Amino acid sequence: MAAGAEISEPAADALWEDKQRRVITDIGNGIEIDESAQTRGVSSIPDIYARPLTFQGALSSEKHPLRDRIVQEWKGLLSLLALHSVKPDLGKLQISPVQFNDEKFCRALVNLAPKPIELQSNGTTYAWTDILIIKFGDIAIGAMSPATLVYTSADYNRKLKDLRGFSLKDSEGYLRPPLKYEGLEYVGKWLEDFLDKFNRIAQTNDTPSQGHIYIGDINRLLADWLKEIKQELGLAQDKIIQSNKVKVAEEMPEAIRRNPPAFLSRYEIYQHILTPLVEGDVDSERTKSDYSLSMSRNKSGYLENKSGYKEVVVITPSLLSQNKTLWDGLTPRELGDDTHSLVSKFFNEESGAFINNINLKNHDSIWIRPELYFLTDSLLKNKTDDDILNTSESFLNGNETEFILPFRKEILYFFTPDDIQEKLKPRFVKTDEKVIFSFFLPLIDGQRVEIKKTFRTAKSGLQKGEGEIVEVEVPVLEIFPDYLGDFWCQYFMLCSNIDTFKIAPLNFAEHITVSQKEQKIETNQDRERAEIIRISGYNSFPEAVSINSANRGNQAYGLVLLSRNPDVEGKQFTGKSIVGVDLGTSNTNIYRYSNENTKRWVFSFSKYVRSILNSDPQSQGGNSVKKEKSKREKITRAFFVPTEDQHLPIPTLLRIFKAGITKDILLDQFIYFPSEPEYPNYVFTDIKWHEDTTNMIAFIRSTIFLVIVDLLQNRTGKIEFRCTYPKSYSDDKVRAMKRAWTEALENFVHVAEDGDKEIPEGKFIWVEKRRFDEYQGFYNITTKDNGKIVINTRPSFTTEGIAAGEYFSSDQINNDGTSPANKEDGALCLDVGGGTTDYSIWFDSKIRLDASVKLAGKQIANLLKNNSRVRALLFTNESAAALNEVKDDSLLFFSRLNFVLRKEEKLIASNLSSNAGSVEIAWLRRILAIEFGALSFYAAHLCLAVDEFLDSGLSKRAKENIFKLHWGGNAAKFINWIDYGRYEQDGIASQFLDGIFANTIYEKSIGSRAFLPLKIGQIQSPGHKDEASGGIVVMEKVSGPDEQSSGSARSLILIDDDVETKGRLEGLVLGERINVSGRKFEHYEVIGKNDFFNETRSLFENTELVQLERFISLINRVGRSTGLFPEGAQINLSLEEKLSIKQRVKNELAKQAQKGPDERDVEPVIILEVKYLLDILSHKMK
Repeated sequence: MAAGAEISEPAADALWEDKQRRVITDIGNGIEIDESAQTRGVSSIPDIYARPLTFQGALSSEKHPLRDRIVQEWKGLLSLLALHSVKPDLGKLQISPVQFNDEKFCRALVNLAPKPIELQSNGTTYAWTDILIIKFGDIAIGAMSPATLVYTSADYNRKLKDLRGFSLKDSEGYLRPPLKYEGLEYVGKWLEDFLDKFNRIAQTNDTPSQGHIYIGDINRLLADWLKEIKQELGLAQDKIIQSNKVKVAEEMPEAIRRNPPAFLSRYEIYQHILTPLVEGDVDSERTKSDYSLSMSRNKSGYLENKSGYKEVVVITPSLLSQNKTLWDGLTPRELGDDTHSLVSKFFNEESGAFINNINLKNHDSIWIRPELYFLTDSLLKNKTDDDILNTSESFLNGNETEFILPFRKEILYFFTPDDIQEKLKPRFVKTDEKVIFSFFLPLIDGQRVEIKKTFRTAKSGLQKGEGEIVEVEVPVLEIFPDYLGDFWCQYFMLCSNIDTFKIAPLNFAEHITVSQKEQKIETNQDRERAEIIRISGYNSFPEAVSINSANRGNQAYGLVLLSRNPDVEGKQFTGKSIVGVDLGTSNTNIYRYSNENTKRWVFSFSKYVRSILNSDPQSQGGNSVKKEKSKREKITRAFFVPTEDQHLPIPTLLRIFKAGITKDILLDQFIYFPSEPEYPNYVFTDIKWHEDTTNMIAFIRSTIFLVIVDLLQNRTGKIEFRCTYPKSYSDDKVRAMKRAWTEALENFVHVAEDGDKEIPEGKFIWVEKRRFDEYQGFYNITTKDNGKIVINTRPSFTTEGIAAGEYFSSDQINNDGTSPANKEDGALCLDVGGGTTDYSIWFDSKIRLDASVKLAGKQIANLLKNNSRVRALLFTNESAAALNEVKDDSLLFFSRLNFVLRKEEKLIASNLSSNAGSVEIAWLRRILAIEFGALSFYAAHLCLAVDEFLDSGLSKRAKENIFKLHWGGNAAKFINWIDYGRYEQDGIASQFLDGIFANTIYEKSIGSRAFLPLKIGQIQSPGHKDEASGGIVVMEKVSGPDEQSSGSARSLILIDDDVETKGRLEGLVLGERINVSGRKFEHYEVIGKNDFFNETRSLFENTELVQLERFISLINRVGRSTGLFPEGAQINLSLEEKLSIKQRVKNELAKQAQKGPDERDVEPVIILEVKYLLDILSHKMK
């Protein structure tokens, strides 16, 4: 209306009289026609009386030409009011009251209104001016009316017709009630309730003035409609419509209740019309869609730490054609009749949150196209004729090894690997040109829908919707260890070809942490890169491995589903093992004692390393076998662990990818297992003796890790470690070594508070606090499914010499009846290792002396390093060349030599024999005779000292028995070389060593101290390098980590009795006549190592070289008798050389004086002299 329009008001409501024409003229003149009005058209809604009256006329008159359409619209509008709260696509309904102000136009409209209608039996009348507009979005589609309850606007259909997704309309856009499959039963339930309430509230008497005509018409229309609905539903008229999915709300929607018009509180019928259906009181698990996925689990919220999707609606053309409930009463036909066009129109992505205008996010749900959402666009296969998957992995992977399952990781959000195999039943069907992959998806209504996808090679011509078969070079993919149980909380993966593939472990348990490090190796010959991945957390073994492209935008290639090792799943821990570890300079050995048996350890990597992909082809075909096998061996050894079993002893080598960083096992550092003499430059060799103990600690941690993995894999329940160390270790070194073992074991276990699944770094076993108990270092761990594990975190320790004595005297090891050491009447044991030789002397079945010297394999290796001609004669060309490469690097040379000696032991023995006449071999045999002669020479001095300590007890027994020297340790095998590679009891080496020992212990110049055993025997070990590790596991008593010598029983319970040391000779047996601070000491005397020093000053004056000259004399004389040192090969030292040796001894002791008392490493003087002698002779004799 134009501003200021003058309109006369009628004298009484609805009374026009003779002013009718003038009033209408005034209204007409007051209408403002402008450009905007022309654009938006003329709406009939402002004609607030004409439209409801004409609507009522058409609705009540059966002869009215528009009645059918008006009845349809009336039913449609009531249906909309009933359904808008339970059908999300109808959720935009709004109810808006019309407010009349006090302007003349409004007063005129109020005065023109028809008289109110008395609809309620309590006399409440419904005014025509109390108007509630019904809108859908911004479309005004109707209003409330006293005569018909509701009516539609005149032209709403033009806008509604083009409104996408609104289902309650006909082809022209007019409202209509729902069809049977569109929620008709819901409307019927609402109508039953409303009709009942309407009849109880409405005015039904026959007084003409009371509006009974309107009531009758409405009642009749409602009753007829309800009858039609029951007929459509196939329900008897006397039956109540049952639908548990919905119910009539108890009150109007909150949007109306929040700000209702004042008149609404009086109008009970309007209130009931505005009270819609809501979800019924049924199981909260009820789905809104008949196409919802029947999930075995729900991990879809894993990445965002949410509960996941409540429903996943599966969309396929075949499912849509069933026309079941798509979402909350909405059916596919409400969106359109052509199911294929529905897919392209409404579901053209792999997943989505909207169905038409229904936002599934509001219900934490999505829809998916399974062939896009669950399947990849690529099918991987080996580019050779070999399979891509190892046969051991076929069970959970469709019983197929030629292809990788083309699943995306999303499939695991809803199904476990076992469910995928058993319920989804993945299957490959192969033809010449294509592969059809299929699987079944279970739906909530019990049906199973088959999903298929065709894959072809690109050259065969891909069609729309098909995937590509991609042929690839198979990467190395290993998992270590294989599944151990839910309590084990660290697993590792190795992945090669990282420029092509991005491989990731999948585990959806809580608090799983994945860490990865890319490492690379660069040499003159090779350049390799690999990724090492650690999966940490309680129950962290991967369910699957996802394989993606590293260079195609992280495109998904597929999954390998992983089963859990049935050999350990649920199997109980039983039995116990004592583990003896001898960490040597060159080699490390481990023994075990269990079930009354002792045996050398084998790391069964073939059992607990799991190869996923067939990078080492299992089929014999083509040239791929050799090529791929070498690749896999190279990658696993270089970056990870070997996949073949490793028999101990093993070289003491540590792989450190980045120097100085040893924090994380396998990611940063691990034991290196060589397969060839050339080691990468990141392999460290000086583990045992380096002043910085970092690498030693790392090696110990890795050793513990491997041993415990092995024992737990075999379900050993009780574990005790025992460790050896050389007597020559400084006190500080001993403490550092003991501390490293104890801390590594204590840190192996994480004790968690109840419900805490967080795993700190470096922990490998998880246990709840309520399932854990600790007593004197024994960790008692009760697992959930496998029983109890007991780990003694306080290892027992002893010296290598003592352990070797136990080894040689053990009937379990030396079972031939003649060779065991006679610990009762006297025996001497030598463990000749890479860095030290450890002595132990036994008498009355007790250890009487325990000593260590640094004259061992290192000196022999140094001699070989300086003589290339000998290396050429003994070793293969390949090995000799490998040694020549590092002849200027002592540590690398010694390490490579150690590997060559183990690998070519039999060949070396043959070459020694075949080159017996060679000058170089003769030189080598003499050098070996000098070193082992020196060890025998010093052994005699030790026996003399012990005999005096025992008041001649040792000599008395020795004169009546055979006194045996038991030679063990890896370097003791060099004695065999003196006999051309094969040791014999009466051979040259044995005779030579007998002669040196006898002539030293029976030296007449020492008078009554001298003695000669009844017989002397030189016994070689039945298993070189087994002595220390094998001996400690059979010991009856071993010291704990805080004890100085023996003191714990073989069982797992430590005994805290005081250790008896009174019966043992302590101190340094000199082996040479020396002068210290004005006093002369004889060669058989014993001195404390710190007696050489006064604080930081050396008190040592000189050595007289008496025993060295005696030793050289014995070498010459005994050597001549055995043929080792014939005329012309005798040893002679010049005065200059003697003075050099004397000065070097003095300098060494002065150097030791500068160290702290616990750091000093004081050697017997005769041993220093012999080492300096060997330096001189190695240059003179080569």
